[in-house]
Amino acid sequence: MLLRASRSASARGFVERGKVLLTLAQTRPGEEPDIPARARIAEAEGDVDGAITILRDRTDADSRSTLFNVLFRARGAAAALQWLKDEQLDVQNLTTNGVHTLCLCYLQQMDVESVRIALDKLTPDQIEDAPYFLFLRAAANLASVLPVPERHLP
Repeated sequence: MLLRASRSASARGFVERGKVLLTLAQTRPGEEPDIPARARIAEAEGDVDGAITILRDRTDADSRSTLFNVLFRARGAAAALQWLKDEQLDVQNLTTNGVHTLCLCYLQQMDVESVRIALDKLTPDQIEDAPYFLFLRAAANLASVLPVPERHLP
């Protein structure tokens, strides 16, 4: 919980709070790695390349989702989606935060069909963790049947 709070604080620009929470988390027993939290702190301090370096060799869904989001925020949707393609990752390889970033990438490009396809691939665990994806999937399904100029409405 402290690691997630550290990441959240750092992602929202509260770097010092993120550092304090990370330090507290590191003093507690547990098996969750602190790598995504350290990467978020690096990103918040303006060291995007450092954040990418911290995360790039990790293969767990949390690290991949964090890296995907860092790329999206720092380099844009096209670069983030290209990384996802290069790594041959799909919805099942991401956390719910990663899926959220994926949807943002597609929506930024007004690619409703890709949002719909991605949300159709959600696992039961992802839906349980983030049931709002059901609402987003319904909106994407509705948008996909509308004429292109009206797809932004849902």
